[in-house]
Amino acid sequence: MNYLLVMPKVVEKIGDGYMFPPGIAYVSASMKKAGLNVINLNLNHEVGEVDKLVEAYIKKHSINVVLTGGLSVQYSSLKKILAAVKSFDSNIVTIIGGGIITSNPEPGMLAIEFADYGIIGEGEFSVVELCHALEKRELINNISGLIYLKNGRYYKTEERVDNDDLDELEIPDYEGFQFSKLMELEVGTSGAYSKKTGIIIASRSCPFQCTFCFHPSGKKYRQRSLDNVFKEIDFLVLRYDIKFLSIADELFSYDINRVKEFCERIKIYKIEWSAQFRVSDVNEEMVRLLKDANCVVISYGIESADNSILKSMRKNTSVEQIEKALELTYDAGIGIQGNFIFGDINETMETANNTLKWWNEHRKYGLSLLMIRTFPGTYIYKYAVQQAIIKDEVQFIKDGCLLTNVSKLSETEYRNLYNKLAVLMGTEKEAINIRDTVFDYENNKVAFIGECVNCKKVNHWEITDVFDIRQRMRCRYCGQYHSLPQFKKVRERTLNNIEVALKKYSKIAFWGMGKYFMERLYTEEFIVKNENIYLIDASPTRQGNTNLDKAIHSPKILQNDDIRAVIVAVPYLFDSIEEQILNEYKYPYKIINMVELIK
Repeated sequence: MNYLLVMPKVVEKIGDGYMFPPGIAYVSASMKKAGLNVINLNLNHEVGEVDKLVEAYIKKHSINVVLTGGLSVQYSSLKKILAAVKSFDSNIVTIIGGGIITSNPEPGMLAIEFADYGIIGEGEFSVVELCHALEKRELINNISGLIYLKNGRYYKTEERVDNDDLDELEIPDYEGFQFSKLMELEVGTSGAYSKKTGIIIASRSCPFQCTFCFHPSGKKYRQRSLDNVFKEIDFLVLRYDIKFLSIADELFSYDINRVKEFCERIKIYKIEWSAQFRVSDVNEEMVRLLKDANCVVISYGIESADNSILKSMRKNTSVEQIEKALELTYDAGIGIQGNFIFGDINETMETANNTLKWWNEHRKYGLSLLMIRTFPGTYIYKYAVQQAIIKDEVQFIKDGCLLTNVSKLSETEYRNLYNKLAVLMGTEKEAINIRDTVFDYENNKVAFIGECVNCKKVNHWEITDVFDIRQRMRCRYCGQYHSLPQFKKVRERTLNNIEVALKKYSKIAFWGMGKYFMERLYTEEFIVKNENIYLIDASPTRQGNTNLDKAIHSPKILQNDDIRAVIVAVPYLFDSIEEQILNEYKYPYKIINMVELIK
């Protein structure tokens, strides 16, 4: 049998950088080691429509089984792949894995619709066993970690035990998914923007159970031996000449002695790296070791500056520990990556304001302000289902896991807090004395020189998406962050083309009240005051009147109003929003990606 393993598309357009997902590459390596004939397709490097690409690969390689996988938020991309398979030939077997199935198996399968089998949990062994059973036409009910459709209903096999020995796994199949091509693209890693960024997983799962987290790599925390980890690092350095290493563990700092040994061993490579730490694990000695070992970015799970909320989240950390860790890291010149997430089950305006007050007094750390997300599989998701806040689990996945208010905040308080966070994030520090700015409008890129607001040293920054202000620019010298500048030319071109669209289509709507729109366009009087410009968001918690007297509507307004064009204001979600418009709502005359507004 011939197997096609498809990595879903995450880039907005071919040629953009992206973070390589090791999970599917581990599965590919395991399948190839088992002797299965695997063909790889990475949609992030292939120009063309997904259905045409999948069909072409099936024809060319006489494919019998197609596999893919990813997270719940990748629902549209995953469904599109498997729908294309079944549309071409309904007899081809389809298999899906990843967080979308592991977190909530039956709703995930129902949402995807076109999967014959789902993989629950780690897939390296389940997939191989399933494929061998398919080849031999054997029963599969003795294979653990599966969900499958039979006679109109779904059945789950016995739960698969987490693999304890991670060293026995093959190095991920990087080249099968054209990793060498990725190495030539600009990629942002926790604020460190550079070519040749490698990514590894040195452990799986996490020993803690925060209420907003789901561990798709298993329930049990396990670590690879450092010898095994450095075997993969050697491979990445020798094969791809990586210059930056992102350690993608949910938690890297659990074993302090292991971290110390890692620091000693990584020095000789003279590459920069980043990892995830807990604030409770950091002290002066640790920070000195990390700095000396060329760790340039530490990601902290911070979440709140109110101890009662940290307790409610089951963080097992305190505000005092947060303050100490951030101060030590900042003073050492190591970049800090961290968020405050608002909307915990016990969040009130008082606790939210406590965190906002702390954030305002410590802006130098550059922490982001976000609303908490109720992803399937998490404690707060299960709470939302039990309380009937989430009424339809399948539709929740189809809608993209929208923001959901599980807190003690009223709907009005919740919506106003969301709007407030967006405005506050727009006041983050920017680089100063920006000059030599070069725009590539066709490819939505910009390069410029600017000075760090902290140390005043000159940096050269390259930004791969001028509309993605989730990107943050790290100073190469002191490690501190800056928000993406508000480029005057981008603003002018955007507003001019909005006017052009308005004249052409009479009534237009912006769909997706994302970070860029809320921070950069939400306050533009031209947009706020114009009655022929509508704002749309699929999340009920964002809908309604705002403090600027500009209502945010449900997408259903497209059925009732003579709106001639929709501008998708969240470019990286363009495909899924476009598909939703085409499938569920009255088709507007034109669907426009915001990126087009600078061309």
